Amino acid sequence: MKSFLKWGALGVFSMSLMMGIVACSHDDPDYSNVTPPTVASVASTIGGIVSDKSGDVIVGANVTLEGNGTEAKSVKTGNDGVYLFEDVKPGSYTVSVEADGKIGATSAVTVENSNVMQRYVWNISLVADTEEKITVSTTEETSGSINTETLKGNEIAEVGVTAVVPADAVAGVEAGQNVVVSVKPVYSIAEAEQRASRAQAETMLTGTELTCNVEGATLKEPVELRFAVDQTLANGADVRVFKNGQWSAANWRVEGNDIVVEAKDFAVYGVFVTINYTLTDAQQPVSFTQNVWDNLYGSQTMTVGSASYSFKVGSEIETTAANMTTGLLIEKLAQLYTATATTVTRSYPLNVSLPIGTKLEISGSQLVTTATISGLGSTATLKQYGDVSINVQTSNRQHTGGGN
Repeated sequence: MKSFLKWGALGVFSMSLMMGIVACSHDDPDYSNVTPPTVASVASTIGGIVSDKSGDVIVGANVTLEGNGTEAKSVKTGNDGVYLFEDVKPGSYTVSVEADGKIGATSAVTVENSNVMQRYVWNISLVADTEEKITVSTTEETSGSINTETLKGNEIAEVGVTAVVPADAVAGVEAGQNVVVSVKPVYSIAEAEQRASRAQAETMLTGTELTCNVEGATLKEPVELRFAVDQTLANGADVRVFKNGQWSAANWRVEGNDIVVEAKDFAVYGVFVTINYTLTDAQQPVSFTQNVWDNLYGSQTMTVGSASYSFKVGSEIETTAANMTTGLLIEKLAQLYTATATTVTRSYPLNVSLPIGTKLEISGSQLVTTATISGLGSTATLKQYGDVSINVQTSNRQHTGGGN
């Protein structure tokens, strides 16, 4: 009897324990197929870096975003030369930049409709608004010189331009009137054709604009423009003049290593060469401080606020010039893409609660373009850091879920 009571009590205890376990399992939810939360999508941004011709960043440049039926917004570049417009809706925009002592620039940017966050990039290098003024004499020849700007360390690409103005060379002026002829460096066809709003392949390595302070004045004697280049460029280039909305052949000759132009009009004169461009695109991963929040087998809800990530803004020259032609090719790349890069860190807002049985992963990639330019036996290469895409994915234990 005692034995029966002993084993009976043990059986009752065991059954109670089993019932307790069953009861506990019914109290716990099934975490194997929890619906993952959806992370709210983040609007795209437009940003970039603003530098000068030397490659130094410009602090305090004013950048304006207009278009898509919205009110214009303006921001200043920071100490790193970087600007940023956040919460940019899909559409077509115009971005313009101005800085003291520099010639402003404008570009069009189209923001696509996407379910992933995009960081659109526009980098720009501004040139100094400088010119050499030469007072025209009625009795003697006058002259003046100006040098082009270059990147630091790429001074081999500096082109000196000397203008020699004959006595009494300007027509259409009044007797005794102060007449000034100005010479200004021109770095791209876009600058020369800005008023005409024409698109054309950029093959001009260097140029200069000849103007007069008297409206309607013309030249009755040609002004000599002397470009101090090297023998390779002098023998392999062509010189053109931009007037009446189009380019045409200029009168020019080679003297030693110089290109000498007979400027018969107030216009832009450019030194052209045949150039080949090659662009190669690749994607590189964006670096996150933390990119996974795993609550698949956690014990309580996990709150996720934001993700910190870093990427590069700008461009980097990968060639060192050994001659003027290579140096000018480097300047052309810098003009197109800038030649300054910096690493920036941003925060991506997640603001989500992860239930037990779910997981969140964030990833990103950046477009990196390698630009190669070649001409007259020389080659230069640049790496540009472009648009950034951020993607957020949530999942459960069965690996099903959604993104942002």
